[in-house]
Amino acid sequence: MTAEKQKVQLISTIEAPSNKPERIGKSDYFITYQVDPLHRYTLQIPAEGLTTDKVDALVRADFMKRKDFINREITVG
Repeated sequence: MTAEKQKVQLISTIEAPSNKPERIGKSDYFITYQVDPLHRYTLQIPAEGLTTDKVDALVRADFMKRKDFINREITVG
């Protein structure tokens, strides 16, 4: 049995001035992706040198950190 790979949808890309003190005067992209209708996450990525491959890799890495905690069921009591 092979595990089905999770798909995520990139739903928003916004370029804005960075809100990080070390990046004052530079732009960042705020990339929002959706795992399912209840789970959306946003990444802040420096605008310099941004490519679709870089966005894909960063979204994958962020999702891999979160995946074990999404839609997890536990028994309490």
